Amino acid sequence: GDVLGDQELPPALRRVKLMLLQLVDSMELPANPLDQLIDLLGGEEEVAEMTGRKGMLRKDQDGRVEYVQRGGDEAQKMVNMIEKDMFMKDHKRIAIISEAASTGISLQADRRAANQRRRFHITLELPWSADKAIQQFGRSHRSNQSSAPIYSMLVTKCGGEYRFAGAVAKRLQSLGALLQGDRRALGASSTLKSYDVDNKWGCDALQKMYSQIEDPYNACIVAGVALPDAPFHSRDALHAGMAGDNQPKLREFATHMQTTLAGVGIGSVVPGYNGTMLTIDQKLARDIPRFLNRMLGMPLTDQKLLFDYFVSMLDSVIKEARRAGRYEDGMIVVNSQMKVKVAHEEVVHTDAATGATTSYMELAVDDGLSWEDALLLRDEHVAQLRADGVSEEEVAKVTFYKHRRYDKYGGSSFTLVILSLLVERRERSSLSTFRVLRPNSVSGSFYKEFNMKDLYRPVSD
Repeated sequence: GDVLGDQELPPALRRVKLMLLQLVDSMELPANPLDQLIDLLGGEEEVAEMTGRKGMLRKDQDGRVEYVQRGGDEAQKMVNMIEKDMFMKDHKRIAIISEAASTGISLQADRRAANQRRRFHITLELPWSADKAIQQFGRSHRSNQSSAPIYSMLVTKCGGEYRFAGAVAKRLQSLGALLQGDRRALGASSTLKSYDVDNKWGCDALQKMYSQIEDPYNACIVAGVALPDAPFHSRDALHAGMAGDNQPKLREFATHMQTTLAGVGIGSVVPGYNGTMLTIDQKLARDIPRFLNRMLGMPLTDQKLLFDYFVSMLDSVIKEARRAGRYEDGMIVVNSQMKVKVAHEEVVHTDAATGATTSYMELAVDDGLSWEDALLLRDEHVAQLRADGVSEEEVAKVTFYKHRRYDKYGGSSFTLVILSLLVERRERSSLSTFRVLRPNSVSGSFYKEFNMKDLYRPVSD
């Protein structure tokens, strides 16, 4: 009212109150996105909604908005099933699905259903996991369908969305082949791990990136990781980068990203010995979903710079893992070039009608490394290190070695020669890690540089 306690409001305050009420009445607040989308597509009579929400906003004839329960008097748990039946029976031609209600729902162009129109599946928001995206796409792509769906993914040019759109697109290429029984889909699926970010290698890359940003003055340049040019870089830092010294650029990049990350709730900036430091909770240091979600709250320029740097760091981590033999490529296609033979074969089932058999087979793979293969592997490794900008002093350590004490191989007359590959580089120290390959084992073992120097001495070809 116009009374404040026991006294009436002064005329000036009454005028302010009236003006504020008029402003509130004139305000047109944005509609709920889902309700607005349903309204634009024709309303509840045309759209089947399968979501986890219990109610919705509905406008009456006078334009007033009211909150109503979805499905009217129907039991809440049955609303989504009723909506699904309405879509499959062709009473409603459009369906909206959310992740919360998508489990167990089949919406393909089933030959047994009345609605056999070809599905056009539009994704408005991609999940962070490519596997979850494939599960959602599987709602409209299932067996016994009269036609395969068409997929359309709506994404912005933001780094996070773009990366996952590419990952999901790669997965979709194999989805049809897998459902059709195409054996080549196995080879396609083996390359998918390099596109997934939310995995062990993504966590390792995130932790490495955070460690550089946390303390810029003690951060080291990681070989093979591209440092993007940014608007905030000083002229001196850019000139130093052109001369081959990227340390000033890294320092300015990390200092800027400290403020950016703290602004979205990842860590806090505190004074350090040579400047500022970013303190990040260890629980967040390997939390990929939180990083990607918070990154979308950054300014677009910072978002692109940070995500490009993260992707470059991820590629470097995967490359190191491949060199070390730790990266699993998943299922592989056995071809004629592999040294493989059948070690054991056993018939586990015979069809009574046709006589066709199903066999269990064990394959033996030659794990040895020939001299020709060792030369080729060394040359490829050296070329990759040079492409990553590793110094010639470090590259020279990738070569053949002989044991200092045991000259012969297993008591035979053959000389024991091993090949060392650099898998983790530490500047100006003897803590670099090498993968040592022997003639009888291509998987190899790992040595720190100071240990390898104690046991082996380098030799020429």
